[in-house]
Amino acid sequence: MGFHSERDLGVCGLACVLCGAEDCLGCVARAAKDGCDCSVFKCVTAKGLDGCYQCGDFPCGEGMHKGVRNRAFNMYAKKFSKPALLERLRINHENGITYHRPGGKGDYDLRETEEAVIRLIETGV
Repeated sequence: MGFHSERDLGVCGLACVLCGAEDCLGCVARAAKDGCDCSVFKCVTAKGLDGCYQCGDFPCGEGMHKGVRNRAFNMYAKKFSKPALLERLRINHENGITYHRPGGKGDYDLRETEEAVIRLIETGV
């Protein structure tokens, strides 16, 4: 699995840049090309935002925000910027931090709190 900067970050906070599906364009590009029925994507684009991290209602009741990882990624992007998050994800990937494993959780998913995920983003440890 590589780092695919052209895939960007999903509007919900998913790290499409780290997706292991080689044929995936990333959530935003795929939605622009094929349309999208994702409620988070529809909400974000209807509000004219780039991602949930820009929304005053974040975190809301959307299913994607029930997971610690996505909430932490959005919190980091809100505090430091989306480009800063993407850069840290790239650095961590290059240093062996795993986003997800086939059939299992990745390093970010193994953290129990948003603070622990943010520390991993910031330090790679």
